[in-house]
This record gives sequence, structure tokens and C-alpha cells, in this order.
Amino acid sequence: MRPTPSDIEAILDIHQIENSATRTPKTRKLRFRWNLMTLLVLMPVVATWTQYFRLRHENERLQREIQVMESQSRELVVVQKDRLAVVNLPPSWADEQKWVMELPSEDSVANGGTTYQLCLATREINLSGTRPSAKKYTLPPGRHQIELKTRRERGNGKQSSWNIIALVDDQPVIEINESADWNPGFGGYGSGGDRFDRSYQPKNTSQSVLLFHEQFSVDQSNGQFKVPEEPSNGLLLWVQPIPQS
Repeated sequence: MRPTPSDIEAILDIHQIENSATRTPKTRKLRFRWNLMTLLVLMPVVATWTQYFRLRHENERLQREIQVMESQSRELVVVQKDRLAVVNLPPSWADEQKWVMELPSEDSVANGGTTYQLCLATREINLSGTRPSAKKYTLPPGRHQIELKTRRERGNGKQSSWNIIALVDDQPVIEINESADWNPGFGGYGSGGDRFDRSYQPKNTSQSVLLFHEQFSVDQSNGQFKVPEEPSNGLLLWVQPIPQS
């Protein structure tokens, strides 16, 4: 029995329905469209990040160079072995005062070198450079680290006091205790521990070396603070030769 034309059309319609059901839909690819506005927005962003990375690289290079320069400038150099050499250490925090000092060896002292003593005074300080009475400590030969510490001690229900310590190789060698009114807290004038940012040696074996010098200001009763002309309280740390007998 032959199929009629209507049967053939029905069969073709069924095949078309099956093909449309099994056909997977094509995914549409999203493409970013570049235009003038996009370029205008991206250009300053790229320029900013490029400048940031360039400056960061330059800062790292400068920091490395500064560290090398500081290490070289803080290097202790001994030219004359019959006298001391000193350089101050960079502070790790505010008000830290430290020095590295090379003193003549025993052999150098036996051949005419100098023995030194560390001196600390807290009263009768002036700006003329005269040396008041002080507590002293004989420094041993060789290389040592010297530090000056000033601490305010606050007692339980008691009046506070001051503790001034000179240390050699982290060991206290001179200690002075002062009352609360020793430092009125109005600042002062003098030369701090940054005097020897490069290695220094005195001109001769009889010359003293001043490490730290500060004379405290006092209240002038008119709202003004001034360093008095006469000797007053302060801090004085120096190294002086011991006369050979």
C-alpha cells in the first residue's frame, strides 16, 4: 500500500520536530567592546599604577643606599692607637644615647698610650665647659659600648625621683639618684649624643672627649624658661685621660 502525499508530509513534520528537540542551543559569546570612552578611562588607571610601581622600586633602592651610607658613616676607625676613638650609635628609640668606643690596648698604654675614665655629673653644670665634681669609672682597654640612661622612678604614694645611669657593655658602672625637682621639665640646652655621627679621635692624648652635655632651663616666673647663667642642674658625661704616675 503506497503512502499518500498527506502521510509523507506527516512523516516530514515528525522528523523536523525531533531534530528541533535534540538540537542544542548555541551559546552566544560575549565580547568586550573597545571604544574611545573605555580607553580614556583606562589610560589614567594604567599610568597611576605604573608610576606607583616605579616609585616603589626607586624608594627601595634609595633605602638600601641610605643603609649602606649609615653603616659606613657609623664605622669606628682607629688611626692613632695611643688614644681613644668614638662614634655614636643611631638611636633605636627617642632619647637613647649610645656610643661605641675603642680604647688603647695594654700594649699601647705600656708604650705611651692613654688610660681613660668615664665621668658623670648631674649638678653644677654650665655652658662654659668647665668640669664639675663627678662620679668616675676607669675604662678597661679594648672596644666597649657606652650608654647613658635617665629614668624617672615613681613610687607608691611617694614623691618621684630620678635615676641616672652610665653603662658599659650593658653593665651599670655609675649611678646617681636625684630628687624630683632636679629636672623641672622645662627643657634645656647643650649638645646631645649625636655629636659623633662619624668616627672621632682627639687631637692628642691629653684631651678629654665630651659625650653628652645638657643644662636644664628654669622658670623665670613670667612664663619664660631660660638656662641660668650660673651653674645649675643638668647632665654631663665625658671621658678624660688618667694622668700617668
